[in-house]
Amino acid sequence: MTDSEIKKALDQTPLIELADARPPEFSDESLAQKFARIYENELRYIAPWSRWLTWEGMRWKPDDTLAAFDRARAVCRSVAADAEKENIKRTLASAKTVAAVERLAKADRRIAATVDQFDNDPELFNTAWGKP
Repeated sequence: MTDSEIKKALDQTPLIELADARPPEFSDESLAQKFARIYENELRYIAPWSRWLTWEGMRWKPDDTLAAFDRARAVCRSVAADAEKENIKRTLASAKTVAAVERLAKADRRIAATVDQFDNDPELFNTAWGKP
């Protein structure tokens, strides 16, 4: 299939079908989807700030300790432990794969957030009843 044929096919495929398409097992994309599914309530990525935020139970806090990257490592280790082939285990646990998972997860709609989503209601700012 040529590039133009692929582009035409993608242009004709509804976005819902594209979003529901399953990536190959053990791919960076499948790992990033798993990461987002596990951490969708704990992590946010704000692209204009180039920052990860972590949910502290009461507020979103800037991630200054590479916690998101560490969580990507944990996902990769977990999947690698379940893999049968040694070369797949090594690839899954590599820094390259971990970095790819963290990078892909930044764009996942469950993780990506805008600046406007934060502190947009001064009545809820740093209150116990404020919600993520």
